[in-house]
Amino acid sequence: MRVVIVGLGKSGTTALLFAVRSAMPANTQVIFEPHGPVALQATEVAAKVLLNPRFPLAHAFYRQFDKIVLLVRDPRDLLISKALYRIFGGKLHSDPAKIDRYVALLRRKEADPRSVSLTSINAMFQSLVDPTLRASEGVTRLLDAAMAFHDAFPDCVVFRYEALVAGRFESLAQHLSLRAEAMRPEVPDSLRRVVRSRRAGNWRDWFCPEDVAHYRPLLAAYMERYAYADGWELSATPTIRAEECSEYVLRLVHERRERALAPAG
Repeated sequence: MRVVIVGLGKSGTTALLFAVRSAMPANTQVIFEPHGPVALQATEVAAKVLLNPRFPLAHAFYRQFDKIVLLVRDPRDLLISKALYRIFGGKLHSDPAKIDRYVALLRRKEADPRSVSLTSINAMFQSLVDPTLRASEGVTRLLDAAMAFHDAFPDCVVFRYEALVAGRFESLAQHLSLRAEAMRPEVPDSLRRVVRSRRAGNWRDWFCPEDVAHYRPLLAAYMERYAYADGWELSATPTIRAEECSEYVLRLVHERRERALAPAG
């Protein structure tokens, strides 16, 4: 069988790839985030593709697979994960002064979650990287890309991140004719940086009222399509763990700097 996991960045695609791979034959080929067309040769393949509207893969690539799994996630949680992981890309890691400013804001958020909105965190990041970026437009493009992919492949299997973190693989295993008990979402050490909380519903601690007002209309179409309830009640006693916020960002910065210093080859 050839199966491809498709989803947005920070939606759990890496964990799901290895969960599916662990239930497939030992000789299964793994294809990880191809940036261009790949002609499949093996009969047993587990692949993962991140949907990126700027660098789309041709539909012909996906038609080589027996099964396509579209992984979806509550976009409110997705926004938080993407906001923290983006430090790994670009060159911000090389500017200690900017990193200090960004981490200081995150620590203020940890100390008093309602005192710092997600929109203000995004605004600071943009000012440090590129003041011309429009975060809201980026969110809309990403969610539209996921729904457009689903339109192009209406028979794909839709699987939720929330089921992944809860270990509920029965429905997916049935679709793929695999054993659910053999699915183990164990990410290799070389990719451990992608793992942050593995929990769902964190947005209730992170969001402030102004975030609700800002993001609710932007996320509405995606949430309705994938049956995420339009309930926006925030936590009465919000808590943000440092290991899932500022400390996580600093770990990413450290790994990114080590990579930049590593000898080529």
